[in-house]
Amino acid sequence: DILKGLSYEEILNKDGLVLSLRKEGSPLKSDVMLTHSTYSLPKQSFEKAPTLEQYVKCAFDVDERKKWDDSLQILETLEKFDSGAQLIHGMSKRQMMVISERENYEKRYSFIQDGVYYQFGSSVPDELYPITDQAVRVTLYLNILMIQEDEENFYFDAYGQVDIKMNMPVSMLKTAMPKRMKDMNGKIIKAVNEMLK
Repeated sequence: DILKGLSYEEILNKDGLVLSLRKEGSPLKSDVMLTHSTYSLPKQSFEKAPTLEQYVKCAFDVDERKKWDDSLQILETLEKFDSGAQLIHGMSKRQMMVISERENYEKRYSFIQDGVYYQFGSSVPDELYPITDQAVRVTLYLNILMIQEDEENFYFDAYGQVDIKMNMPVSMLKTAMPKRMKDMNGKIIKAVNEMLK
């Protein structure tokens, strides 16, 4: 509710994706941009429509994601807590010559309640896992994702605040976000189709 009550600037509304920014950040961090995005994914995109539970397992379970996400060179669960939270270490591959590998240590908590998938995450302190020269350490101040469904679509509502340790102009974000979403959706759809065969 706190994040919903903040003011955002809508910068993109295309093909079901609405992307808004808050340059003033969040109550957690005022000098790192906060993003809010909503989009929908038609169930007819799949050969056989998955349930919410099946979609979530394929998209976010670490072992499942390692099967299809070739943008990552490391993805591992380092610890599982009694609360249901997990400590996840991820490292991306170099995307372009100007963007080096990025890594993050994220404590993530997720669950399904009343037909809605909730995911909450943030980085753990760097002191717990000292920074090396293998990759640039990003800081995830908040990651909130909610997914709902009806008979025809999955609906996504996401908030993110991450310091990727590089300056990303709004123009680049407007280009990169839809491209990344289309690429990820394509991989997930393919992986779900394989899982449900």
